[in-house]
Amino acid sequence: MIIKIATFNIQNKYQIPNYKGIDEDGDNTHKLVSFIVENDIDILGTQEMVKGYQSRLMERLEHFKYTITGNYRLKRIGNYIPILRKYNEANSVITKYPVESTKTIPLSFLPYTPRIATMTQIMIDTIKINVINTHLEVNRKYLRQKQLNRLKKIIDNIEGYIILMGDFNMEKDNPLFQDFIKNMKNYNLKLIKTTAGTHPTMESAIDHIFVSKSLGIVTEIKVDTTLENMSDHRPVIVTLKLSKENL
Repeated sequence: MIIKIATFNIQNKYQIPNYKGIDEDGDNTHKLVSFIVENDIDILGTQEMVKGYQSRLMERLEHFKYTITGNYRLKRIGNYIPILRKYNEANSVITKYPVESTKTIPLSFLPYTPRIATMTQIMIDTIKINVINTHLEVNRKYLRQKQLNRLKKIIDNIEGYIILMGDFNMEKDNPLFQDFIKNMKNYNLKLIKTTAGTHPTMESAIDHIFVSKSLGIVTEIKVDTTLENMSDHRPVIVTLKLSKENL
C-alpha cells in the first residue's frame, strides 16, 4: 500500500480577523483542495490554519471524504496569564483515513508562548499511526529548545508508529535541530531529507517530516512549487510504501 504524507504552512494571515482565505490571488481554499485531491494526499499537516478558513475548507473537503482535526492555540490576558480560549491558529491534521482520537498539546507555559502540537491517531486498515503536527517558535532559540524538549516528552509516551511533521523554523544543519534528529533516532524516527528549500529566505527546508523507520519505505520526496502565490512556504510531499508486515 502506498500513502502520501505532506506538511504545509499555508500562511493564512492569522492576524486578520475572520480571514477566510479570499484575497487578491483568489480563493485559497479552492487552491488547497485542488492540491490535496490532485496529489492524492492521505495525511496533510497544516500550520497557520484559522477558524474561518478551516470552516470553509471543511465544507469543500467533505465531498472528498476528508476529516480535519486540530483545535486552536491558547490565548493570554496581557503578557502573562494564559487562559483556555480558541485563538487564531490551529495545526490541523487533514486525512482521508478514520480518526481514532485527537488532542491539542501546549508546548510551553513558562514563559508562555501560544505554540502547540496536534496529535491525531488514525487507522490505516489495522495500522494505528500517531500523527503529530506542530509549528515552532521563529525567533527565540531558547523557546525552540523548550518546545523541542516538550516534543520529546510527548513522543516518549507514545506506543506504536509515529509521523511527526510541521514548520520547525530550522534548517537541518541547525545545531538544535541536529541534536533533535539524533534524539529521534532513539525512537526509531528518521528525518525525511529534502534537497530543496521550503521558504524563499532559506536554502534548505525548514518544514520537515519524520517517520517511524519500520512503517515503510520512502519512494519519493517532493517540494511542491505550484502554490507559491498562496503562501510564503512550499509544501513537502513524501510517498511511503508501507511495509508488508504492517498490512
